[in-house]
Amino acid sequence: MMRTYSVTTQLVLLAILPLAVMFIGLTLFHAHNRNVLLDEQFEARVHDLSRGLAARATQSMLAGDQEALDVLALEMLRESNIYGLRLADPMGDPLVKRGRGPKSALAGDLSFVFVPLCIPVPGEDSYQRIGEAWIWFDLRPVNAIKRQGFWQAMALAVLLALVVGWSAWRLATRILRPMRESLEAMRRIGHGIGGVRVAEDADNELRQLQRGVNLLASALEDQDRLREEAHHHDLARERAEQAKAVRTLFLAHMSHEIRTPLSALVGFMHLLQREHAEQPLSLRSQQYLEAMEQSARHLGELIGDILDFSRIESGKLELRSVPFSAIRLMDEVAVELAERARAKGLFIDVVSFLDVPERVESDPLRLRQVLLNLLSNAIKFTPQGGIVMRLMLE
Repeated sequence: MMRTYSVTTQLVLLAILPLAVMFIGLTLFHAHNRNVLLDEQFEARVHDLSRGLAARATQSMLAGDQEALDVLALEMLRESNIYGLRLADPMGDPLVKRGRGPKSALAGDLSFVFVPLCIPVPGEDSYQRIGEAWIWFDLRPVNAIKRQGFWQAMALAVLLALVVGWSAWRLATRILRPMRESLEAMRRIGHGIGGVRVAEDADNELRQLQRGVNLLASALEDQDRLREEAHHHDLARERAEQAKAVRTLFLAHMSHEIRTPLSALVGFMHLLQREHAEQPLSLRSQQYLEAMEQSARHLGELIGDILDFSRIESGKLELRSVPFSAIRLMDEVAVELAERARAKGLFIDVVSFLDVPERVESDPLRLRQVLLNLLSNAIKFTPQGGIVMRLMLE
């Protein structure tokens, strides 16, 4: 199963790995170039020493000076990097041997150079071999310099990688801190925790992320508040509808309960009028009977208004459309309220224009209620003079 690394670790690795590869590559390239330069310098030194040795050894051998050969060998051993030296005649028999040869314990760190000692043959285009020289060079100082340079370059590469890694870690921490805070805020918002906010202290596009989280938290809180207010409104509307339904039911039952005895009362009054049709009542009794009939009629109108009110609240009021005479309806309304107008010293006139048709279609009962209310208010609020009811087309 593949291991999951944190975002910070991934960013640091993303910054370090390419640079580490580049630093190692540059280190190896620098070490290789330095080793090549050291090898070239070493070869040049070997060449110079070999030429010098060949020239002096040739002269000494021609002169047969063994002591000069010994002195030359000692001088060569004093040179750095020379580990051993052997001078021999043309047959390979050693003349001078100084230092140590290839059979020593450092054979793996030695390099040898074979130098033939020759002189030109007079009159011929050839050389005569008069001897040979073997020189063993110690490679340890050169190899030590190579290793030292390599490890110095590697140390520098590691140091640079650490510096880059530390810088990348600081930068990643600075970048990821607002992201972590935003993610934590989103987690708390997801768990329904209110009042969650993040500090808008980032210096770049991350500040927009922080501002977006705060705006989201504010929007969710507003949405929760609106949802709660809507829930309260729904409860209030439901309670109001329940109260309206109870009130409508109460008004309907109350109107029914009042209308039943009222209908009986009106019936008895009609029976009383019918019994005394041939034997009229006294004037006072007739006035009492008319007052009772008017009061009963008024009470019936009130009950009708109550029922209409309950129907309007419940949305069940229906208007009829039947043909009737509008002029006759206005006359009946005026006659019905004429006594009240005369009691205040007012007159009521009904004016109908000629273009008004004889019959119209509407709800005569509702129109009668409207006209009665308007005319009653006109009588109530008119101190003197009269009231004119006009019927016209528009």
